[in-house]
Formats: sequence, structure tokens, C-alpha cells
Amino acid sequence: MKKNYLIGFSVAITIVVISFIVGFLFIKNAFKEKYCTSCDYVYDIAAEYIKEDIKKTNPDRNKKNFMTFVSYDTFGVTEKRSYKYAYMWIIDDSYYKENDDLEYAGGSSMFYKVKLEDGKVIDYEIPRDGTEYDKSVKKMSFDNKMYKKIINYSVNMSNEDKIKEYYSNK
Repeated sequence: MKKNYLIGFSVAITIVVISFIVGFLFIKNAFKEKYCTSCDYVYDIAAEYIKEDIKKTNPDRNKKNFMTFVSYDTFGVTEKRSYKYAYMWIIDDSYYKENDDLEYAGGSSMFYKVKLEDGKVIDYEIPRDGTEYDKSVKKMSFDNKMYKKIINYSVNMSNEDKIKEYYSNK
């Protein structure tokens, strides 16, 4: 009788422990950031947000025919709980017309990590300058594979065609 009680108790403890481990692993994975394979649509949302943010802060934004142009390349989209993160390289160029001359109003080319919730941008990060660049990109990157892609990235895009097309009729 005592032996049956010990066997039953041991089985019950084993079931509880296994249930706890499986539950813990399930919960841990449910809140873990992971790649999203059907989330490419967030890149356009993120790029448009960045474009508008750049336009708002450009000192030449009120000049005649002022426009900001953006192009981007992608490194991946991840999701964690209700958030999505778009990892992308964005180049931006701003121009305006003055006396029929096209004037450059600034631009940049850099890596962005854009945070979205419910299809709306709520925040973004860019790397730090100088000696902090490498460390900040590593911290912003989802994994080591992404980090290596970003650090070794070579820009092969431009806004030139968009700029020519826009200002050809102005």
C-alpha cells in the first residue's frame, strides 16, 4: 500500500514538473521576438513615416516645391507581442526650386530600426555616431546575422530617378 502511494506521488510530481516546464517554454516563446515572414507591408509604412519626420524638421521645408525623397533596403521584420520592428537602410534627399534652379536641402543614408504597433509607427532608432556606431548597431540588431549584414552593407540605391521625375514638371 505504501509502495503504491509513493509511485502515485512520484508520477503526480513528474506530471506537474513536466507541465510546468512545457508551460514555461510555451510562454517564453510566446513573448520572444521572432522574424515575421508576412510583414513586408510595414516597410512602406515605416519609410513614409521617416520621410514625413524628415520633412517636418528640414529648415527649407517652406521653400517653393520642397520635397523629400526616400528609398530603402530591407534587413527583416520581427515581431514581439503586439509590436513589429522594421530593420531597414534608408537614404533620403530633400530639394526645392529657387529661381528655376534645383537646390539641395540635405539628406542622409543610414540604418533605422522602426517600431510599429497596430500598423502605426510609434518610435524609431538610428545608430550613434563615431566610435559608438558599431556597438549601437549591434545593440539595435535582432541577431548576429542581421548585425553582420548591416555593418557590411553597401548602398546601391539612389533617389535620382524620383527627383528627376518630380522636378521635370515643376
